[in-house]
Amino acid sequence: MFNQDFRAFIQALTDNQVRYLLVGGYAATLHGFPRRPKYLELWIEASLENARGVVRALEQLKLGFLGFTENDFKTEDQITQVTFVSRQRAIINAINAIEFGACFEKRAHKNVDEITVDVIALEHLRINKSNLWTVTGLGRT
Repeated sequence: MFNQDFRAFIQALTDNQVRYLLVGGYAATLHGFPRRPKYLELWIEASLENARGVVRALEQLKLGFLGFTENDFKTEDQITQVTFVSRQRAIINAINAIEFGACFEKRAHKNVDEITVDVIALEHLRINKSNLWTVTGLGRT
């Protein structure tokens, strides 16, 4: 399901005890609603400790040269795009209408490509998507 870069990225987050949730198209697919996502969307807890873990994960992947710091990941209401060799990852620090802690407690653990992935629960994914359509005016497609 995931390309090698996405698998390695998720594994590096896990190795560095980053609290994250897979959201977006891949999450929908894992919940039985197939999509063809082109990039990986991850929601991370906005905290200093977690931000340090993200930076360690990037360094583990030899992506430290991209220059990201803890400040790029510890603030809520921020999206950071990490792109390397045309593989895009979006790291989201906040989602409207739902709180990370509550979603993390109800997360789904999915085994994908020999790794365990923390995935936003279907009920929270639906709330997020519903809110996105309302806030942005996007139609359901």
